[in-house]
Amino acid sequence: PDGPHGTVETVAFTTAAGDSHKVRVYLPPSYESEQDIAVTYIHDVRRPFSVGRIDTSLDNLIGKSVAPVIVVIVPGLAKGGYNGYVGANRDQYLTAFTEDLIPFIDQRYHTQRKREGRANYGTGRGGFMAFYASTQRPDLFGGMAIQSTYWDQTNEAERDAVIPPADSLPAFRLYLDWGTYDSRSPTEGNDTGLATARFAAALSDKGYVFVGGQINDGAGWASWRNRTHRVFGTLFPVKIE
Repeated sequence: PDGPHGTVETVAFTTAAGDSHKVRVYLPPSYESEQDIAVTYIHDVRRPFSVGRIDTSLDNLIGKSVAPVIVVIVPGLAKGGYNGYVGANRDQYLTAFTEDLIPFIDQRYHTQRKREGRANYGTGRGGFMAFYASTQRPDLFGGMAIQSTYWDQTNEAERDAVIPPADSLPAFRLYLDWGTYDSRSPTEGNDTGLATARFAAALSDKGYVFVGGQINDGAGWASWRNRTHRVFGTLFPVKIE
């Protein structure tokens, strides 16, 4: 409690289509003294600070195992729940994110403007968007982190369209994990852990290499926050002089 603390602020943001949103942004303790700080965009996440304690974790990690990083909590940029992140409206989300929100953040804060200085991070539906945005716009992002995600992999053509071969893209820093006790509902055909394991296998088949794997834990912040150091240590490890 006596160490340096970053700050979390809320800023108003409006897309080119006229949709208004509130965006929460974590600034590291050294923000005022740093230039060109890396940025991690987190998708479809609830209570990242009050329950996930990402700000507290980063206060303790930055300068030790993690480089200074700004964290932006991306609001829902497309309607439709699952469709807004994974299904029919995902490209609407992607456009608002890459063409509206990122320029807004870059203009407001002193951020790194190259792909090496940007990463996407998501849980659940947001995990899919973290991968989709990164691979659709590899010119913008150099890292991604995915925890306990899910998507419809029953269509082989859709699977091939979503996961381009790793050797067709520049290299990514990639963290991916799922829990032995992730949420599941057999009567509804829903098993997040199995879905993420299959996603991981599909990535491996396409040549992607990731840090993480199956964890003897569950889904939700009570589990995910145990690995915040691994997520950000993969995305933006501290540079040893």
